Amino acid sequence: MGHQYSKGFERVGRFITRHAVAVLFTWIAVAVVVSTAWPTLEDVASRKASSPLPKESSSISAMTAMAEKFDEDGNLNSAIIVMSNPDGMTADARSRYNATVERLRERRDAVTFVSDVLGDPVASSNPMVRGQVMSEDGKAWILLVGLVGELGSPDTLGSLTVVRDVVEQTYAGADTLAKVTGPTATLGDLAVTSVADIRLVGTITMGLIALILLAVYRSVFTAVLPLVVLGVSIAVARGVVAGLSEIGLPISTMSSTLMVAILAGASVNYTVFMISRYHENLRSGLEPQEALPRASGSMSRVIVATAATIAVANLAQLTAKLEFLSAAGPAVAVAITIGFLASVTLLPAVLSLAARVGLGLARKDRTGEYWRRTGRQVAARPTIALAASVAVLSLLAGAALFLQVGYDDREVQPQDTESAEGYALMNAHFPRDAMIPQYVLVESEEGLRHPQALADLEQMAQRISQLPGVDRVVGITRPDGKKLTQATLSWQIAMMGKQLAKADEKSPQVRERLDQIQALADTLRDLTSDGGGLDLATIGNDAAEMLQMAKGAAAQMEQYAGLITEISKSTGVIDELAAVSPVLVAASDALGGASSTLVPALDSPACKGNRECRRVRTELAPVLNLARGGQLDQLADLARSLSTAQGRSATKESIGSIGEQYEQIRGALAQVPEWEARLGQLQNAMDQMRAAGIDLSDPKTMAGRARTMADQAREAMSAMTALAAYLQTVGTESSSESASGFYLPTALLDSSDFGRLTSAFISPDGKAVRFLVQSSVNPYSSEAMALSSSIGEVGRDALPNTSLAASTVSVGGFPSVNSDLQEMFLRDFAEIVIVTLLVILVVMCLLLRAVVASIYLLGTVILTYGSAIGLGVLVFQGIFGQEIYWAVPAMAFTMVIAVGADYNMFFVSRLREESGTGSPRDAIEPTVAATGSVITSAGLIFSAAMFGMMGASIATVVQMGFIIGAGILIDTFIVRTITVPAIAALVGRRSWWPSAS
Repeated sequence: MGHQYSKGFERVGRFITRHAVAVLFTWIAVAVVVSTAWPTLEDVASRKASSPLPKESSSISAMTAMAEKFDEDGNLNSAIIVMSNPDGMTADARSRYNATVERLRERRDAVTFVSDVLGDPVASSNPMVRGQVMSEDGKAWILLVGLVGELGSPDTLGSLTVVRDVVEQTYAGADTLAKVTGPTATLGDLAVTSVADIRLVGTITMGLIALILLAVYRSVFTAVLPLVVLGVSIAVARGVVAGLSEIGLPISTMSSTLMVAILAGASVNYTVFMISRYHENLRSGLEPQEALPRASGSMSRVIVATAATIAVANLAQLTAKLEFLSAAGPAVAVAITIGFLASVTLLPAVLSLAARVGLGLARKDRTGEYWRRTGRQVAARPTIALAASVAVLSLLAGAALFLQVGYDDREVQPQDTESAEGYALMNAHFPRDAMIPQYVLVESEEGLRHPQALADLEQMAQRISQLPGVDRVVGITRPDGKKLTQATLSWQIAMMGKQLAKADEKSPQVRERLDQIQALADTLRDLTSDGGGLDLATIGNDAAEMLQMAKGAAAQMEQYAGLITEISKSTGVIDELAAVSPVLVAASDALGGASSTLVPALDSPACKGNRECRRVRTELAPVLNLARGGQLDQLADLARSLSTAQGRSATKESIGSIGEQYEQIRGALAQVPEWEARLGQLQNAMDQMRAAGIDLSDPKTMAGRARTMADQAREAMSAMTALAAYLQTVGTESSSESASGFYLPTALLDSSDFGRLTSAFISPDGKAVRFLVQSSVNPYSSEAMALSSSIGEVGRDALPNTSLAASTVSVGGFPSVNSDLQEMFLRDFAEIVIVTLLVILVVMCLLLRAVVASIYLLGTVILTYGSAIGLGVLVFQGIFGQEIYWAVPAMAFTMVIAVGADYNMFFVSRLREESGTGSPRDAIEPTVAATGSVITSAGLIFSAAMFGMMGASIATVVQMGFIIGAGILIDTFIVRTITVPAIAALVGRRSWWPSAS
């Protein structure tokens, strides 16, 4: 009896044989209790499934920070409602849209926010904002809804159900088609579909296994027996896993389906191993009651090792940071443990009871000779057999080098789910994947609302927009995806040029005024040369005094107006006039004095050349004419003559002309107020000239300065004209993105037109700014993930030597989430590979007590895994054009490696038992003959269980089922049958090192 034989398991087998009925009912009772004590596994999985997204990733952190900064709770976890009507938004469509918004806002238990852009008059009037939610043809529109719960969590699934119920009820019987879609809805559909697939996968698996068992045992009872054990194992495992999940055992949406499929294969394998040794013992002549304990003693340790290999390998996934991976393994490990216990306790009990009525007994072995011949051929030519098998495996494994990993959840789900139909509807009216953008979040403790920071942010956005694959970058500095035109320096320069050009249009009027200034300067110069140094201030003061005297005289003459009139009518009043002669003398003297002062200045050439002076000269013409004509002197002489008799006599002779002359004087004096006003204007002008620093006592200098000012003004006008033309040229030629510059005043951010954009892209505290990056690249592709990394690098490279130097840049959105997912998956996969291989190596060393054999067995299962992946690449990528979903390689690795190692351990343990102290090469023929049908049957059964997963609706499960099933078949028919025996034959007894035998 071989070294793996266990006396302890033999005693357990005898106990079970004696108490078979009690063992059977115990298992039935346990199955009933655990199935009724806790909710169904589907219910628990729908409520407690782990998120498939990496919560600790930088992209998730960025999205969370963005939601906090912009007060958008639920923005990270939102659904998209897409609506479409061939006639556009009709009155009925608008009414149902408004009802949807209102009903969703009432469901605060499931909805965190409703982004009703079309219901906001300010936002919907902005074409750029409206274009984000309304298609160009006006036949489709969308509504963004935030959901309660973390992304991918069971709470989110409940919130999603609420939203879908509201939409379904609102649009029932409507012409408008409405679908709830988006990444969150896709994850929800995947979870629901995965749970619904469990029964279908189980039915297909059971059917395939039953057919294989019936072909192997050629007995209905013996074929059904492993299925009975499997049924009890599944019932107990489902209840136990559901109960443990309620108290904290991790579980994913796929773990239930995976658990059933793997348990089906493993449990049936263990029963096949046990039944095969039981039948072998029966054929050797042992009675059933003795054959069963002996089978337990021989096979239980092997089954323990194989079960431990699968269970521990799945538990190794707990090291993964991705909850989707770490949550899948524990449920499988629990199920495998239960399957092992059922195989070594329930199975012997049922076989013992069946043997009492003649059931489940051995039939003649019809395949022994075939397997004996195969073993003989391998042992005879081990080198050729090894080379041929390794060549085939290497060719298949080589195809794995072309593996393309996919991250698009939309592609792995059935296309008749609501989220898939929603995507199709949205893509029919909107740019493809426009609603799955990336976000660039810039955070700074110093604030980002000032012009310099905004200019530096625009430079960052400009760099990002130039990356291949980026369609546009939308933000506060570029609301429509292009740099804000009014904030570009080129536009502002051009506008300044236009304004200067408008000012230049008035240059003719300005030049006319400059000519007047020039004429004034010439007048001052002439006054200076003619007057021998005139003091304009003194002249002005003297003129004011004279006008005041004339004003007083005019007032006095008005008192005697009636008398003068009478005198003019009669010479008899001459004597009466003698009484007013002193007044006439005073008036005449005053007018005479004024005329003697003003006449020289007003008659000068300078006055004739000045328009203002000519106006004064014209207004004073009556007085000047009286002075020049001698009438004023005559009036003075007349007044004096009236004081004497002789004078009065002479006056009477001239009395006829007095009235006329008096009226002329009155007319001249009546203009005194107007002269005063003119003089006041002149005084104001002189005061302004003094305030400007002009010395009025030096008219010559003043004239020079006036001429200089006029010349400088003409030069400024010419320069302004040239500057206007230059600025307009610069504005036109520098309008390109790279040369246009940027300046956005802080005040503009709070304006009514800009306010909504500000709140959308700048956080309320002004310390965070976000940009929306839209790309033509499939957001779930590897190109999108590479682009996400490039966006982050370019953003961070734009920080040094700017006002943003102390800021941080992070990238959010599903492309960046997938980028982090890829990075974390590769790291987790490496850890899973290392831990799984170490676990399997340790288990094989403990079971076989041979290091060398354990090492080359481990090498063969690694080659098996590579071949399985390569075959999957050929089938799914080469034939069906599908990428291999990211979780498949890790899941397949654990199962292919573990199951392959199980079969190899089973074979080598029997090889060591058969070889004894002889050469392993001599023991190959009997070992292959003894294990060939068993391992082949087990391999076919396990692969059938995996192929049953191909009946699922989710492509991930289909790919996983095919690759694991293909790997098991490769191991069964190539590795275990040819490769491992050939290596054992070539290595010989060194396989058992460090054991002696």
